[in-house]
Amino acid sequence: MSAAIERRQQAVRSATEIAERRDEKRVMPGPVLERLRDDLLEPLIGRVFQVMARAGHIPPPPSLMLDGLRLQPEYVSPMGLVPS
Repeated sequence: MSAAIERRQQAVRSATEIAERRDEKRVMPGPVLERLRDDLLEPLIGRVFQVMARAGHIPPPPSLMLDGLRLQPEYVSPMGLVPS
């Protein structure tokens, strides 16, 4: 009987509680996605960028000011684009 009461109490939530839970769910995967970015995506994107540059698929820098500088591609995750 107490489980039924508890479930009923959980069904009634305020808008504030719903917003807080949504924010918690948004923050939870942060460390996992950060490690995935650092250990997989950045090295992979960097490698693909190098291979494409060597093969001539990436045009030269647009200005003489950039000539000779090392360009570093930056990965921006979809989670990073979500407004807080």
